Amino acid sequence: MYVQIVPQKAKPLSFFTNEEGMRLLMGRNYQQAETKPFALADLTTSASLDDAVIHVTNLVTVKDLLSHLGVDLALRCLRSEPQLHSKEYAKRELISPLLHVASVLAAGCVDFVVLFNRFAISVVEGRVHDTLKEHEGQLYASMHACREEYLKMKLKKRKRDTDPMTQVPSAGILTNGTAYIFYKCHHDGQPKGPPVVTCSEFLTVNLHKGISARSAEAAVMKVVRTMVQLFVDQQKALSSFWS
Repeated sequence: MYVQIVPQKAKPLSFFTNEEGMRLLMGRNYQQAETKPFALADLTTSASLDDAVIHVTNLVTVKDLLSHLGVDLALRCLRSEPQLHSKEYAKRELISPLLHVASVLAAGCVDFVVLFNRFAISVVEGRVHDTLKEHEGQLYASMHACREEYLKMKLKKRKRDTDPMTQVPSAGILTNGTAYIFYKCHHDGQPKGPPVVTCSEFLTVNLHKGISARSAEAAVMKVVRTMVQLFVDQQKALSSFWS
């Protein structure tokens, strides 16, 4: 008796073309993503934060948290020009604060995926000097991988099994730190039909070297509100499935 070691030929997510990613996420009869407006969360700035957040940060209201975000981003842009960042770690310096604030407001947690009951929302970074759309294949493949991992972990479903969670969308965020596109893969009210993908408009974050805290807060507000609503919608869909 002997054991044969078979080399793995798993394809890195970054190698997926847009067409390959769409076929993986939606199947052979996929359709191109349709651009639609994404809902914005209605943030009541006077609302109190969660007690745990208040305890560890001394920030009391939503306004306090958003102001803190502005200060954080202003400091990160103090001596460098965000538009010129080409390294992954530098881009994450701009992306992470938004993800953390949005996840706090939506009661999730961040590990460069946003987790709700262990269901992940993918976040993929594109290179600053590339067209973000060139990285859609990687994002689609990542969204598919997150869903498969959840089905295997929580429902003990294998890849060949029918997906029982058609009412729960998969979501993703494509960004280079200064621009964002949001994605959602869902069944559009037809559980037995093929899934469809909708994406947001191209949202630009006008951060620049020496920006003030107040201007930084204003520059990212639409992105933060879109994130929060996306996260809240994901939570609601998961809660409905498990109830």
